[in-house]
Amino acid sequence: MFTFQFAFQSFDSNEQDIIRRRLTSLSLASAIGRQVEQNIWNESKLPVSCATEILREILNTLDDHRATKDAFIFICQRHILKGPLIGGVRPGLLGRAIIADDFYDLIYTSRRNAFSTLDRAKAWVRQMLHLSARQTAYRMRRTALGKYVMWATYCRSNPYLNPFELLGGTANELHDSLGLNPADRGKPILLFVYEPPTDLDLRYPTVADAQWYHQFRPVPNDPTVDSGLTLPLRAELVCQPEVVHEPIMGDTIRKEIKEIF
Repeated sequence: MFTFQFAFQSFDSNEQDIIRRRLTSLSLASAIGRQVEQNIWNESKLPVSCATEILREILNTLDDHRATKDAFIFICQRHILKGPLIGGVRPGLLGRAIIADDFYDLIYTSRRNAFSTLDRAKAWVRQMLHLSARQTAYRMRRTALGKYVMWATYCRSNPYLNPFELLGGTANELHDSLGLNPADRGKPILLFVYEPPTDLDLRYPTVADAQWYHQFRPVPNDPTVDSGLTLPLRAELVCQPEVVHEPIMGDTIRKEIKEIF
């Protein structure tokens, strides 16, 4: 079931016309807006109640593509992590790839009481590159590895295998396989491999999680697809399984942090 299409039917014909105009305006304004509109209509995992609230927020916004974009992002933030739990064998290890500079900024903004400058936060993180997984997990035990929503991949054939071992050795190869932001291609990437706690919900990603991110496509409306799927930047690359979950602490780290270029 395409949930936004189902939710759309709950509005009267006048409201439907307004919603269509708002989304058309969004689509015509930019390539990302065009993709976001397509993603909305192709979404199949977000609950209908969430889709209804998102469409109502779009309905009530000003007739301007910038206002529609802002309203869409705002309301999506209220519906993050609402997709269903993934199927199949639960992964025992997850892999998170993040642009190094983005992680340094995350540490600095989330731990202002510990680091007076961004450079100090960066130096602290870089110390971990020389430590064992056990040492790193201890030192980062009170440090969140993400904010709001964490995106991760895993190895479907072996749930306890480091998923990055199969994705190439350079930053560009891994970047393209995972469908990271094309604007960041060529930047150093930090790789975190961690063990999700047994009570951590691993969910399908939805448009509410992705918001204004271009390299995202909703999960196909197919019951045999048991996780989200990355959108590789090159056609010859294979989609990787993908999940979203609440941010967790660094005490879950099970492999040494790697930096790749």
